[in-house]
Amino acid sequence: MKKYLNSITKIAVLACAALFCSCSGVIFDTIRTEVKLTDAQVSGDVFCITRHSGTDGSEYLYTSLGTIKRKDVKENSSVTGLYGGQWKSVNKPSGLITGIISASDSYLYLTSLKIETVEDDGENEPKSYSIYYSDDDGKTWNTVKLEDGTDISTLTYTGSITKVFGTNSPKAANRAAFLNYAGLVYRLQAGKATVITEDSTYVNLGTSSQSVALLDGVYYFSDNYSMTSNETSSTDATCIYTGSSDSIKYLYTGSSDWVSVDPDLGTIYSLSYAQDKILVGTSEGIKNVILDATTTDASLRYYIPSNSTGTFSSNAASALSSYYQVWQTLVLDPSLALEESDLYASMDFEDSSSNTSATFQNVGMWAFYPGRASWNRE
Repeated sequence: MKKYLNSITKIAVLACAALFCSCSGVIFDTIRTEVKLTDAQVSGDVFCITRHSGTDGSEYLYTSLGTIKRKDVKENSSVTGLYGGQWKSVNKPSGLITGIISASDSYLYLTSLKIETVEDDGENEPKSYSIYYSDDDGKTWNTVKLEDGTDISTLTYTGSITKVFGTNSPKAANRAAFLNYAGLVYRLQAGKATVITEDSTYVNLGTSSQSVALLDGVYYFSDNYSMTSNETSSTDATCIYTGSSDSIKYLYTGSSDWVSVDPDLGTIYSLSYAQDKILVGTSEGIKNVILDATTTDASLRYYIPSNSTGTFSSNAASALSSYYQVWQTLVLDPSLALEESDLYASMDFEDSSSNTSATFQNVGMWAFYPGRASWNRE
């Protein structure tokens, strides 16, 4: 929640554009000199990295950073040898886009924040949210309606969670979208929002829910920023994971209790599964956790996170270093080992760049492609 509110505060005070594109003097850069940095196309606060099955049959990634950008992962990735720079702007409704998520019916949903200038002091302040949907991959946007037909067009900004989130599943049929506004959680389907409550289908649902994962037909919610599972594009999940401060909790098919491990990562912001490791975004840069291959229960091998952190063969540790906070991660193909898949991550930093070795030029989206074998700015 801290990240979310801090980002909104930045937008309100700096009118968004200055934050997204600003530069600052620094002591030194954290990127190893042998990796030539590309010009950033997705820079600034990245609120999400979202999978979406387009109406044209293509598989896309969407991201919101005030605006909306997307890329076709099949045409613009290691498949073709094109690395970075393939993001294209997408039409957006009015306001600053603070989140976007996709559902299994190829509907996209987003939150748009309205900023107003306060007359007595001339400062910009957040005023209200609108919730929109698109059924044509973002070409046009319409206001989401409640069950009674009312448009969700003027949700007062209260400082509490107003967020669209979802399973973001590799398997398109398992993608589900939700909205948390002022302690109520809504299921978003076919352009409408329906309030949901705790039951056998929706578990751990609470006023601060802001992430969700699907296991055996049940949606498990978390107050943490991120959840993930071992689902792939062709197989359903048998284990789900969530962060809990600096620990990872997991629940697997047939179990009833969450189990916690503490690999000493720093505060966890995001989790993404690969066949051998979990990619973790933390308050101390990017990390990975080795999955247990030695458990006596063979059915759980490579599902259970261990207490051991792994190393990267790439420049991950220097590019997305402990000077930065890594808020979003995504393993494009979870059926592969970690560095056999395209990987995405976004980062920011606290304090001023003059007091750290971080720099505003590196804030935004980064990607790793096996064919390039290094992380670089997107």
